[in-house]
Amino acid sequence: SIYLSICVYVCVGMRMFEDCILLNIVRPDCFSCGRFKVCFTVPPRAFVHPFTFYVFLSFCASGTGPIGCEMAQAFQRLGSQVTLMGRSGRILKKEDQDAAECVRASMAMDGVTMLLNITEYMQVEDLDGKIKLTFKTAEGKVTTKEFDKLLVAAGRSPNVKGLNLELAEVKYCEEAGVQVNDKMLTSNGRIYAVGDVCTQEYQFTHASDFMARAVVRNALFLGREKFSALNIPAATYTSPEVAHTGCIARQLDKKGIAYQTFEKPLAENDRSILQLSTNGFVRVYCKRGTDEILGATIVGQNAGEMISEVSVAMAAKMGLGTLASVIHPYPTVSDAIRACGDLYNRTRVTPSVKSILRRIVAIQRSSPRRSRASVDMTDQTVQISQTATIEEEP
Repeated sequence: SIYLSICVYVCVGMRMFEDCILLNIVRPDCFSCGRFKVCFTVPPRAFVHPFTFYVFLSFCASGTGPIGCEMAQAFQRLGSQVTLMGRSGRILKKEDQDAAECVRASMAMDGVTMLLNITEYMQVEDLDGKIKLTFKTAEGKVTTKEFDKLLVAAGRSPNVKGLNLELAEVKYCEEAGVQVNDKMLTSNGRIYAVGDVCTQEYQFTHASDFMARAVVRNALFLGREKFSALNIPAATYTSPEVAHTGCIARQLDKKGIAYQTFEKPLAENDRSILQLSTNGFVRVYCKRGTDEILGATIVGQNAGEMISEVSVAMAAKMGLGTLASVIHPYPTVSDAIRACGDLYNRTRVTPSVKSILRRIVAIQRSSPRRSRASVDMTDQTVQISQTATIEEEP
């Protein structure tokens, strides 16, 4: 209703362009709204299909990204015998190596079989309800395995076919999707694009949400929002969870940014010890010589919830040293974030600072005023001790 009040129409359906400003929503029943042709279809009856969950004896997940790892571990814990296949030699390649290793070790303990050195998927056959998969490993060995079900989680490509984007004068390619600038504006100055169709690195629901918010401000309220200014966190819901915000070490190295790393293992966090969930850590990257937070990675139970505290600090431009002064309830896992701030504050006490502090303390101890105060305190202590002795005598 807010959008309709300012003559903005929200259209849902399969869309294709008829020219550079006329959009057709492909549905049977249609009516016109200004320059836009909008169509709706209301089925005579609405059927609600209940969600049915199946557990398979053997299950294969092809792809070692977040979806492949999440589904592999989930089905393994539900009773399936799961095989996880990949090409890169590791899982969760967008995360820090040791963060991914924590998840790999947990999945291995759950019983997931991992084949991470596959070079070629040669053939997939459906034989009497069974999936027969033939593949080649890095050693050149050709192997065939059978599974009840196969999940292909090898990534997504933008669906830009059939939109007639050429007629709308919108540039695109089938691999990368719609081309947009930093303000999410396409080659047609009257058309914006958001979401997976125009970004390959941040294919998240929450990323699309905030891209759309930025576009609304840019298109309707003369905003200057930029995609590069968005700090987009991400979380993988395995056990333990992996979450990060901002940059990780590999990205900082690629950009040539000098940084310092402050890390608190969950094995040193009392709440994690009590919960027997010490597999993980909190790691914060700061610009070298300052407490400016460049990014963070958290591995552990509810890491997806904890990462928001660092995201808030980054959005508010709060340094890690300031974050150390935020009082957390005890015992909590999130107190490990504050502990990283303590680690940063310790780096501020350099040898030069230590030398100066020693001299100040020495001067204070040797000053006459300090000496008289010490004598007065000693006299008071003696008097108190004598009074206590007298009161104890019968």
